[in-house]
Amino acid sequence: MTYYDMDHIKTYFGSLSQTRKVEKGSILFLQGQPVDLIYFIDSGRVAAESYSEETEGSLVLYHATAGMALAEEHIFLEHYGYSATVKKNAEVRSLKKSVIQKRLAKDPAYASHFMSCLATRYGELRILCNFLTIRRAEDRILAYLKWRASKEGSTFNLQGRLGLLGETLNLTKESIYRAMKRLEQHGDITRTDGFIILQ
Repeated sequence: MTYYDMDHIKTYFGSLSQTRKVEKGSILFLQGQPVDLIYFIDSGRVAAESYSEETEGSLVLYHATAGMALAEEHIFLEHYGYSATVKKNAEVRSLKKSVIQKRLAKDPAYASHFMSCLATRYGELRILCNFLTIRRAEDRILAYLKWRASKEGSTFNLQGRLGLLGETLNLTKESIYRAMKRLEQHGDITRTDGFIILQ
């Protein structure tokens, strides 16, 4: 996932940023609203959710957790392309879009770091979108686990996180349970005490 240098952000933007605590269920911004603020997450979890008539509800694009930014790509856009919903009580730091734009113009090193993070986020979203085109739930989950394993290792702690996995892959908990059982029967994974080991 894409992480920013939070200490640098706190030090450089300190007095220019606003920090607040937000409770689960709160909305930071809505899809279609004019872009004013860019967010950095100090703690908790916030979901970027896209709404359309075709999806008949929301589609979670990604989750922003501690050390990650939210809506940073909107620094170049006029309106938010998705909504931001707090999924776990969070502390968020917000900066005016214009403040970041000025910093990018003055500081080539920071601009390079910012663009690198944007490029990484874009690549991650493309990969996640490709997973959503996989029809069978077990194939979608297996592809996702293999992708995660290439960066994080083959053991995953899913205790209390099936809902998060379901939001990420656009699957219900029930379909995940069934798919996990089939993957275990096929010898693709091993499950023990809330952990999943990719074989």
